[in-house]
This record gives sequence, C-alpha cells and structure tokens, in this order.
Amino acid sequence: MSDQQHMQGYDMDMSDRHAGYDQPVGRRGGKPGSETKPAFLTTEFYVFLAAVGGVIAASVIIGNDNAGLDVFRADRAWFFIALLSIGYMLSRGIAKAGSSWRRGGNR
Repeated sequence: MSDQQHMQGYDMDMSDRHAGYDQPVGRRGGKPGSETKPAFLTTEFYVFLAAVGGVIAASVIIGNDNAGLDVFRADRAWFFIALLSIGYMLSRGIAKAGSSWRRGGNR
C-alpha cells in the first residue's frame, strides 16, 4: 500500500464520527455531559442535611438558662440554617462553574 493510500484510509477513519457527536471513533468519553453530579448524589448534600438537622436538634435540646431565657432561640437557628444554605449553594455553583459542559443546556 502506498503512503497516499495509507493516508487516505487514515483520513477516512478519522472522519468517521461517533453517535452524532464531534468526537472521532476510538476517543474516550462517549457522549458529552456535565462533570457535576446531580445534587442529591453528592456528599456535600448529605453533609448539608446533617448540619441543618444538627442546628435544629441543638436549638430544641438546648434549653433555658438559669434566668429562664432561651439560649438558642429559633430565630438564631434559622439564621445558621440560612448561612448553611448559602454555603451549600455557593459550593454547588463553584462545582458547576468548573464543569466543561458549555452547550447552554441544563446542568
């Protein structure tokens, strides 16, 4: 086989596209997708839920002080839950910002 025939065969093999995507046959990865997992499959989601549960439990368990005042009131517990929620949303946003999925679809 001549070099020209060999190169034509190589070009033809490389021009084959796989499953309608812009990846040549033999390239790893298959179909493109998001690098990030759905939120409910991440450990940060379960850590967030555990932390919220801990704040609620602490608010309920911690009782009154000697003067009869509630030490860990509900408004303070909700403030901490709001802070946890903001932190969780920021962590998910940072995870998605690092994703290579740039086709404008849903993440």
